[in-house]
Formats: sequence, structure tokens, C-alpha cells
Amino acid sequence: MAKELPKLCSYNMRDGRIYVGICDGIDWENKNIQLKEASLFLLKRWWIGKENYTEKIKNCHEKFGERNNYLVQIDEINSAYILY
Repeated sequence: MAKELPKLCSYNMRDGRIYVGICDGIDWENKNIQLKEASLFLLKRWWIGKENYTEKIKNCHEKFGERNNYLVQIDEINSAYILY
């Protein structure tokens, strides 16, 4: 069975970037794999006004918010930064 992606909580735009918050559904043993899949999903779904994008993932080791809350930052160079 395919794993369920983290649920989309919210998104907003600041400084030319799109910030997408995701929460719940975190598999802690496979956290990196699941977050990568989630960020690819979010890139495809939420990159507004762009048809061509790269599926480039950069893990930024910055803690964000409470446990089980993650922030995915999608910027103008089509990269997803997972802040956690």
C-alpha cells in the first residue's frame, strides 16, 4: 500500500516565495523519504504560474514550529526546501 502524504495545512506567498505548511501523517522511521515525496507533490501542485519546474530537493536542517509541523518553501528557482 502506498503511504499517505502529509496533509496540506496552508500556504501563502511572501517575498516572491510560496510557503506551504504540512502536518500529520509523519512516518518518523521513514521521515526523509516521506518528506521528499511530499515536497515533490507540493511542487507539482502548488508551484503557481510555472509549467516547467525541476524536482530538486534540498533539506535544510532548520527546525520549524511544533513537532509534526513542517514548512516547505518553494522559491523562484524551482527548489523545495524542507525546513524542520
